[in-house]
Amino acid sequence: SPTASPSMTPSVYPSILPSVMPSLVPTNSPSKIPTKNPTIPSPGSPTKSPTASPSKTPTVNSPTLPTSSSSSPTITMSSFPSVFPSLAPSPKPSVMPSLIPTSKHSSLPSLNPTFRPTISSSFSPSAKLSDLPSRIPTSKPTSSPIHELQTTGRNKFSRSGAMFDVKSLDSSVTIVSMDILLDVSKSDIGGNGVEVEVWTRDGGSYKSYEQDAAAWTWRNDNKPYIISSDTFENISGANLVSIERTSFDPIFIPAGQTMGFYVTLRLNNGMVVGGSETVDEDNYLRITTGTSNKYRFQAGVNTQRSWNGALKYVLS
Repeated sequence: SPTASPSMTPSVYPSILPSVMPSLVPTNSPSKIPTKNPTIPSPGSPTKSPTASPSKTPTVNSPTLPTSSSSSPTITMSSFPSVFPSLAPSPKPSVMPSLIPTSKHSSLPSLNPTFRPTISSSFSPSAKLSDLPSRIPTSKPTSSPIHELQTTGRNKFSRSGAMFDVKSLDSSVTIVSMDILLDVSKSDIGGNGVEVEVWTRDGGSYKSYEQDAAAWTWRNDNKPYIISSDTFENISGANLVSIERTSFDPIFIPAGQTMGFYVTLRLNNGMVVGGSETVDEDNYLRITTGTSNKYRFQAGVNTQRSWNGALKYVLS
């Protein structure tokens, strides 16, 4: 049976039954059987080895010194958050999310998505659309419906590509998809589809940079969009063809700024352009055309040309 009062010097072996009071000097390693109550004055330093699982009951008093981060997360998550955060995050993420959210965002994303959406919506949309829809629909529709600005169709020339300027007016916008006026038949392209490249000039207008590839950014992670050959199965002549929102790399334009666009096919022709420079605008966006161009910034730029298509966007 345990002694009536704690010993001044800890024994080499722990007692079979825990003592009623804690020892005055802490042991080097935790006991195999946890004490019912934490030590009343907390020890001056934490235990050298972390326990295998969290305590069922949190301590009442804060520790004198926080523990250093463990090499791996605990197997079972605690029911209560820590009173004080650890000095450094765990080297490995936990297997399951915590029951109560942390006050600050993690620098690394979770390995698995959460089962339910967060209570509060994020301040800005994701950089890219998710592959799967949410399991639970939102309680109210988004406050930013999709707007569309379409150029007034003009059918005169067939070229590889066109350059034009897009200016956001009083509000920032994010372009989420694009329609292009094409005159392409399935026999022209075979079974591979039409490859479309979208380039932007974040620093301003396309003008004076028609053949300077270094001044442009190739969107969609430097990859072309593929429009399936089936799209052109039963159509002839000029038709608006979409780069769908699910595959489109969103393009953000801050309020009041102009961005140059270069849309080009990997074909000698097929993009329908008009024979004059025009301006189309609505309450939020203005499209100013433009030039017609050969593929990939080659020589042979034709001025006084108008890109034909539509930009679909949301207010950001």
